[in-house]
Amino acid sequence: MRNEQKWLTDKISGVYLEKDNIIEIVLFQCIIDYVEVELDGKIKLQKIEENDATPKLTEKWNQFYTELKEHYNIIKNTIPKMEKNSADLFDKISLGDDNITFIPSFEGDNINLFFSQIWKIDDEIEKIKDEVLTWIVKNRGFLWS
Repeated sequence: MRNEQKWLTDKISGVYLEKDNIIEIVLFQCIIDYVEVELDGKIKLQKIEENDATPKLTEKWNQFYTELKEHYNIIKNTIPKMEKNSADLFDKISLGDDNITFIPSFEGDNINLFFSQIWKIDDEIEKIKDEVLTWIVKNRGFLWS
């Protein structure tokens, strides 16, 4: 059987990934594809007409689209920026064979404080990812076209 979801197989093929990474990639890519391809990058709220027979349904869709816009932005912008900040901090250190040393411009800095900054960012990234992943699963019923 051939998978037609090329947007997804391009992200997970050819490399070994742990299952938690696969889950994250699949769910995040579902949101990216839904917004960029199925919605053509345009997240629009629906108008509730006076004679609308299903205003509550329209309200639910509008709430979904509002939250979708926020979560899409987190996936595309917030998380990558935070991951880059963490990687940039980590790049400022040199890992030797048996010890960790700062590159010359960081001599004398407190290494524990430095690593605590990295861990704090990484912990915040994981909290944000958990929130977004939970939102995606809870709202999966809206992701159809």
